[in-house]
Amino acid sequence: MLLVGNARFVVYDVQTAMNDNDSDPEQENATHNIAEGGKATTGAGKQKTEEGHSQNVGNEAKHEHHVPKWLSCRFSGHRPLEWLTFAFEVLTFFALCVYSYFSYGQWQAMREQKDVMQGQLEQIKGNSVQTDRLIVETQNLAKAAGDANKLTEESLRARIVVKDARLYRAVAVNQRTTVVVDFENIGHATAIAHDRSATQRWRGMPDGDMPTKESGANNNSIEPGGKMTIYLVDKPATMDFLKALPVRIADVPQTLTPYFFGRIDYTTLSKPHHTDFCACLMQVGTDLQAIVTVPGPDPRYMLFRCPKWVSAD
Repeated sequence: MLLVGNARFVVYDVQTAMNDNDSDPEQENATHNIAEGGKATTGAGKQKTEEGHSQNVGNEAKHEHHVPKWLSCRFSGHRPLEWLTFAFEVLTFFALCVYSYFSYGQWQAMREQKDVMQGQLEQIKGNSVQTDRLIVETQNLAKAAGDANKLTEESLRARIVVKDARLYRAVAVNQRTTVVVDFENIGHATAIAHDRSATQRWRGMPDGDMPTKESGANNNSIEPGGKMTIYLVDKPATMDFLKALPVRIADVPQTLTPYFFGRIDYTTLSKPHHTDFCACLMQVGTDLQAIVTVPGPDPRYMLFRCPKWVSAD
């Protein structure tokens, strides 16, 4: 209801009137009373209708003013900044949740990969232990096979040993003293051999290796059971030299004595070997005659084995 001056107008539309009729029980009762009793007047009904419409218009006005006020309270002053901050926080929270989800997934994948790599490492360690064990076993087998092969080779190879060393003839003044050395192949294979021999006069044996040179002789083939003989010749001996020869073994290192020595180099089963020999000349004194029977053509002299250069392989 609008008031203009002293006049009062009622403004509403048809839909409002229909709503008023549907929702106003007093108006329904008034209309019903008029129909039934006929006591109510037209003016009274009209007055009530106008009052109902005036109330509805007032309520609508209140609602029309209430909504703009609510909106203005939400978006006036610093309220928009708070909404933006809240929206940003919500977006940040969702972004953090998404990042945490993917980070957790990556962490799980890395953890699984770590477990796989750990398993592979353990497997590699196990394989390494097995490989080391296999290598040791292979080495042991190779050593055993080598030992067996060596035993077989040792049993089949040629082996040359010194069978005898003796004076070729009796020692005489102004004559060359000659020594004969016999070798024999006691093995089971053929040996291809050649000798390196020499004769020297020393007071005691020199240090170092045997001072021999290649003889230049042709190689000799020695069958199993075969023999090989070499001759070593000293220069002529004087009477004084022969008288000064050592009589006791303890005198050998301090007395000038002729030494007869050499080496037999031979090859068997494609492998090289050697046999060394060495002996010196000394007189047979009364102390040695009681315990030693001197073979050979001259019982006054004997060959004494040297303390070194008598090895064989």
